[in-house]
Amino acid sequence: MDAICNHVLTHRKSSRVNLAFLASPSDIYLRSRKSRDMSVKRYKDRETWVKVIEKVSAGAYCKPNITGPLIQDKEFDVVDASVPQQGPNYLLAKRIQQWRAIVARSKGIRVS
Repeated sequence: MDAICNHVLTHRKSSRVNLAFLASPSDIYLRSRKSRDMSVKRYKDRETWVKVIEKVSAGAYCKPNITGPLIQDKEFDVVDASVPQQGPNYLLAKRIQQWRAIVARSKGIRVS
């Protein structure tokens, strides 16, 4: 995919190119303290059916994504929302898409 995007970007005028990528919930990213606090609150207030699924699956599904405390004296923590079943190649492919989008955007190309 990256090779195709690179080819199109180098052989067409940038005004005629738009890049679009599908986001993935399977990622590792920084989260603000406010966002973390909201995540904790929503997990505590989750609906009964979600709690049932969590119990029946022995915690395999519907588990919280809070894995530890905030980094000491920082306003952010790290969220590891990667899905082991997708494997490292999938994570790398998605990361390359994000890098491609950042580079293209910095060159004035529309990115979605």
